[in-house]
Amino acid sequence: MVEERPEEYGPFPTDLDAANFARAVERASSRWKKSLGVAAQPLKAAVSGASVRLHASRVTGVVPVGRHELNIIPKYLTVAPTRAAQWGTALLRMLSFSSSSNYIVVDNVSTSSSTTLTFIDLLARSYASALSTALSEGVPRGYRRRSDCQPVLRGRLRVDRLYPGVLTAPHKLPCEYNEFVADTPVTRLLKWAAVEFSRLVTRSSLADQLLSVAALLPEVTPSVPSLPALDRLTLSPQYRHCEPAMRTALWLARGKGGRYGDGEKDMPGILLDSAVVFEEFVLEVIKRVCLLRGWKFRRAANILAEPVVRGDKRVRTKPDGQILIGGKVALVVDAKYKPWFGKPTPENTYQIMAGGRVLACERVALIYPSPGETHTEPMRWRLMGAGYPEWLNALFVDPILMADPDGVQKITDTLSREIDEALRP
Repeated sequence: MVEERPEEYGPFPTDLDAANFARAVERASSRWKKSLGVAAQPLKAAVSGASVRLHASRVTGVVPVGRHELNIIPKYLTVAPTRAAQWGTALLRMLSFSSSSNYIVVDNVSTSSSTTLTFIDLLARSYASALSTALSEGVPRGYRRRSDCQPVLRGRLRVDRLYPGVLTAPHKLPCEYNEFVADTPVTRLLKWAAVEFSRLVTRSSLADQLLSVAALLPEVTPSVPSLPALDRLTLSPQYRHCEPAMRTALWLARGKGGRYGDGEKDMPGILLDSAVVFEEFVLEVIKRVCLLRGWKFRRAANILAEPVVRGDKRVRTKPDGQILIGGKVALVVDAKYKPWFGKPTPENTYQIMAGGRVLACERVALIYPSPGETHTEPMRWRLMGAGYPEWLNALFVDPILMADPDGVQKITDTLSREIDEALRP
């Protein structure tokens, strides 16, 4: 298990084995970097004798490297050692709570077995349950045109194919007909996802369960449609019960987890950008707070500077969100997946100040993961100089609470109180 901080991996039988493993990590890192579209290498390895010092940066998930499998925990879910084993449940619930198309809907993740199952095992178990439900209530079917020889006439007789077949098989008729089958683009995708998850999981019993569910579609060939075809896949109202399974399968097929292939051998794995996961989750919580309080939440880019010379481009700023009360921007917020050292960095401060300046808002807030096992209380600073903004706030979210059944409510209540604190005169 690897965290987003340096950690020893090994020892290996020999120094050469350690060096080979480090090179394999570097190759995998380069491919994941390209797949995720991140600026820095997500994985770094340094050989130290027969051991390898690994460091993961801004990513979380499961990465296979040779015969080894790295389970990478986001740093904001490892701050509480007594609850670190529940990181998989917490992360999946964060993804489920987010409405972003980058993520999946996982409705049946529970805390049971969360201390023994890995992140990918929890995700796969959830998918197996969703697919079983879809199959029990019926999957989409469609008509497929077939042409073959039948002992009796079925559909339309293909007169143009009577000869020379009539000479070798005079008891059969060439027919063309429509067949109502379960082998549709949707079911092919669902079966493919089950087979793919069976390759990713760490437990053979779970892999067998996934393959058993996939076997309930014997006439379906597992395959992934092209990306344009994926975007066109829809479910009619009578098949809405298939939506949880379909959305998970679509997420996996679109490569939202960073799954890659090297052209010869497909390398399964799921890797997520930790910063995106945290920031999208925080914004969803803020939206929930605004809905409960009768406020409005808005995301929009604003013009920071107009060009003086014709043809020059405008300078824009885009903080994560704006909270509007009574039609007026009351608080500009920006979620930061950054370590907390007791105060915001100048860079983060300048960014949020730009948003407050453009929107003429006197209060701005940066939101960080809680840096310790106990929740960090909100902090406030008065900004020096004339003009907006006047107040800078630091608020905190404890994502590990998502491992609790009522985690969303706990985080919502806490952040709501902290926003009230940031809005006070």
